[in-house]
Amino acid sequence: MDRIKNPPTINVPACSLQDNSQPPLPVSQATNVSALPSSNNVTQDDRLDDIDIYLHGELQGKHLIIYLEKFLPTETKKRTFVNIHFCTTGKSLPGNFKGIIKLDRQYFKGLYFNWFGFRSEGNEITNSIIESGKFSLSWFKFDMSKVLWVGTTIDGLYEGKPSTMKAVSFSCINISYGSLKNLIIIDHDSTCIENANFSASRLENVKFTCGNKYYNFEKTSFINITASNLTFDKVKLVSDVNFTGANIDNLLFLQMSDLSGLVAENYKPRSIRLSPVMVKDDKNIDLYLDSINNSRSGAILFKIMDTVKIDAIWVDWLEQIVEWTSSIADLQQAWMRSATLRESIITQCFNKKCANSALITSFREKWLSDYGKTSVLPKTLHNEIIKSLRHKNDNHLIRNQFLVNQFIGTDADLRERFFKIHPISAIKSYIEQHIFESNHEGNIFPNIFFNHTNGEAMYISPTDFSLLVTENQIPVHYALLKHQPGSEAKIIFFPCAPEKLHSFLTHFPALHDLWSRAGINLAPIISFLFSAQLDLNNDENARTMKIKEHLISLLTRKSTAPMKITGHDDQLLLGSVLRRFYATEENAVAVARQLRHELIVLTVERLALKSNELQDNEKKVAAYLLLIRMAAEMSSERYCGIEEDSPEALRRLADILIDDLVEFWPGIIDKITAGHWKTCLFPGHSNAFPCSAILADKIGAWLPGAASGEKIRKMVQQFYPL
Repeated sequence: MDRIKNPPTINVPACSLQDNSQPPLPVSQATNVSALPSSNNVTQDDRLDDIDIYLHGELQGKHLIIYLEKFLPTETKKRTFVNIHFCTTGKSLPGNFKGIIKLDRQYFKGLYFNWFGFRSEGNEITNSIIESGKFSLSWFKFDMSKVLWVGTTIDGLYEGKPSTMKAVSFSCINISYGSLKNLIIIDHDSTCIENANFSASRLENVKFTCGNKYYNFEKTSFINITASNLTFDKVKLVSDVNFTGANIDNLLFLQMSDLSGLVAENYKPRSIRLSPVMVKDDKNIDLYLDSINNSRSGAILFKIMDTVKIDAIWVDWLEQIVEWTSSIADLQQAWMRSATLRESIITQCFNKKCANSALITSFREKWLSDYGKTSVLPKTLHNEIIKSLRHKNDNHLIRNQFLVNQFIGTDADLRERFFKIHPISAIKSYIEQHIFESNHEGNIFPNIFFNHTNGEAMYISPTDFSLLVTENQIPVHYALLKHQPGSEAKIIFFPCAPEKLHSFLTHFPALHDLWSRAGINLAPIISFLFSAQLDLNNDENARTMKIKEHLISLLTRKSTAPMKITGHDDQLLLGSVLRRFYATEENAVAVARQLRHELIVLTVERLALKSNELQDNEKKVAAYLLLIRMAAEMSSERYCGIEEDSPEALRRLADILIDDLVEFWPGIIDKITAGHWKTCLFPGHSNAFPCSAILADKIGAWLPGAASGEKIRKMVQQFYPL
């Protein structure tokens, strides 16, 4: 059975790293090898009885010593060794072997090291293949540096799963030109790999981990390796860990890793390709990429990238993430619905390291163009966005007026350019003459929106525009105007009738959404939730009122600041307030159901003030979705929770409203989707955290299973207050 590839052309001594330019040495042939007695002695009868196996068959553990003593010096035939056990205790053979082993181009169907250490130097198992046999390759308490492994493949695949090597030291190993496959490598003892040589080797489905401890790498060569499905689970590259020339596909990080000691000379883009497993679902997307929603711990992947000192790698990995936003369905959907995810990724795209990346620049500009027209942009990006807008031409500024208007009052250069554009300059002069005069400091400037297709324009006072954006208040001081071109160009007012206002706002989607959202006041919902008469002391009453006022301020956008309600006392207090809505005791279920019905009716009444497009039952569906989304998002870290916990009472309310929705309109939401939503609120296992913010984003993008589903979704998006 010829299973051995051609030998490599170099033999680098163990525990040393050779310069790539040094001429290689041939692997030594094992001649005149003697074996010292083993603790498991082989008898003369064994030697006589098994002579035929020595010459023709597979070699068992008890035959290895005889093979080394009698046959290896003149042996040229490739052998298969089956279930060879090196160990200090037990009856397995060759057991506590005390000699030197030198084998080249051999095949092992089961090679095991357990509490074993070679006592002599100079051991070699080169250019060989080692696979699982009767057992997995679960090596334990073994020092790999005691053997030269050049050119050897170690494949731990056993019954379709990788083998786990525990307390196996890889420091000073030389397995250059070899392969490690299907292995989980754990070393809780030393928690370190140093002076190791993996150069020109192949790593396939290999995981390095020390559990909750860092697995430290120092002065280790991964030069010219080829790898696929390589996993670093809390790995720290301390210093001089060389990946020059490495080609890695699907590099996966589990937990935080520190790559500050990474070396990669002349790095070429896509040489190290990240694993899309990190964005395989909503929970992973949130964990790895959403630094806004994980404000304390940060996004794992971005934190890891920030430890990389090589800009080319940092940019390359960010480019891969950008490509994922359009090529991986789950991330693409999350990107569309989650404002915090977009902010997290876009913030990275404004890093000065990206200046020469055409892909990132194009992606960033497209985002500004798309979302600047439809969204209020986060303050964390304002400075970078202003810098970008300063270099745009007039047509770009006209196409992105909502974006420009957010910075009119703060950036003089941008303001000067925008107000010079015709006919905005004329409209500005007219407003200043007929509506208000700029003060002498020149720091009050009108917000102007101009529809270049028909010459219509809107003026909003700076104060009202600010309140619309920041506090959800409908403007009071505004006017509709029309620019009439010609030889006697002039500007006229026209009445702000509701249909005319609506017609104008449709040309500016973000302005239209803000205006619509501000017109519906959902504060009475919070008042109803907190209307129970409870026997509380003065401190509890004061705290209850403070929580209530904060939730109302969130709905009216008078505040976006978080208020953590995760302490034991706060949880009990909020639970006592809201419990009547989700009580499960037999004597309280009917009352709870009636209260939830009244909550839906109240929400429908608020929606009816702004929309007659839906039937009553469709409005109730929209009301359910609004309330579920509100309760979930309020409980999240964005507002009242922390990464590890969130107010249970709000999650309980959202959870039972999901059940009510399923019952109210059978089929409008399938049971699988409803189950996923409920799991976001209450994960099935104890070490998982609630994903309330993810659920809120999901509901915002979800399309109900009904003919009017798109209208319902639009209402939920348009009137959602947070």
